[in-house]
This record gives sequence, structure tokens and C-alpha cells, in this order.
Amino acid sequence: AQKHIIRNADITPDPDVETLISDLIAEYNLAHPTKPLDEVIGYSGVNLSMDKDKWWTLNEYPWSATNAAGAWITDAMQWKALALGKTCDLAIQSGGGIRRDVPAGWITYAQIYEAYPWQDDNMVTVAMTGQQIWDALESLNCGASISSGWKVTANDGVITSITYNNGTPLNLTATYHVAVSEYMAAHEEEFNGTT
Repeated sequence: AQKHIIRNADITPDPDVETLISDLIAEYNLAHPTKPLDEVIGYSGVNLSMDKDKWWTLNEYPWSATNAAGAWITDAMQWKALALGKTCDLAIQSGGGIRRDVPAGWITYAQIYEAYPWQDDNMVTVAMTGQQIWDALESLNCGASISSGWKVTANDGVITSITYNNGTPLNLTATYHVAVSEYMAAHEEEFNGTT
């Protein structure tokens, strides 16, 4: 594999593409007057970044806080599940589900949509044993985001421990309620058992 830096500032924008995008934004805003794309809906004091290289590097997990975008989204998933009265011990998102960084500062609806652009993908909770959680995280090549309080340590992609609530070891035979995307529940066998 090779990587090549693309410097957006060096590219002259195509006026036809810019017009198309402006028209689509105007069309969306007209159809959704209560949630226009440029509406400010939150604030972050830190960069919500995702280091894609570390997502797919097996020898460093967790990612030393470089996956703030993933933590932000999984924390939001868990918060919403709890707000809806669901039991939710953990939220997991696959590495490919989150698509952009969000810079520190005011956050717009468009930035959230661009970070997680799956408008047709709902969240579900699934019942999983500790062993299933362990196996799922390992099968995702440690390329997953997990909610706050959970910590995974690994050596060259092989998980050596999982703790939660800031230090409680994962019980491999206990059942946990895990929030995941509907897509993950339907297409990844580790996440069956929708509740």
C-alpha cells in the first residue's frame, strides 16, 4: 500500500461542483427547516479526532486518546440508550463506521452527519456474554470504538485484558447489554441477540 498526501488548499474548486453542493444544501435545509446543516448544536473543547492508521495497527490498543471521535460517538450511543430506558453496559462501533474528525469548537449538524453519515442505520442493544465481547473486539482487529470506562489492552493484536468501570475485569460468562448499530447487528455474527 502507498499513501499520498492530498492538499486541499492546492486544488482549485470546480465551480460546477460548488454550485451543485450549494444547491443540495439549500434543498436539504428547505426540507428540514428545524435542523439546517449549518445549525450549531454543540461544542467540544478538544479535537474529536480519529487516527485511521492506529485504527488498523494491531500493536497499539487503546489508541492513547487519538480516537476521540469514536469515543464521542459510542458515548452518545450509550447515553441515548440509557435515556430511552434501555440497559446499556457498553457501546461498540466498528472502525469503518465513523468517517471524519470534528475540530474543537462549535459543532454543526453537518459535522455530526459527516462523522456518522448513516441516516438509515438505527442503534440496537444486543445481549452478549463477556466472551462474545472479547471475541468481537478481537475479530474487529481492535479497530473498534468503545464507550467510556472500558479499557482493552492487547499485544500485537491479541487481547490480553478487558476492564470496565475503571478496573473491573470483564466476566467472560456474564451477560452484558451492548449498543451497536443495526447494521452491525444484522451483518456481523458476533452481535446477534437483539434486545
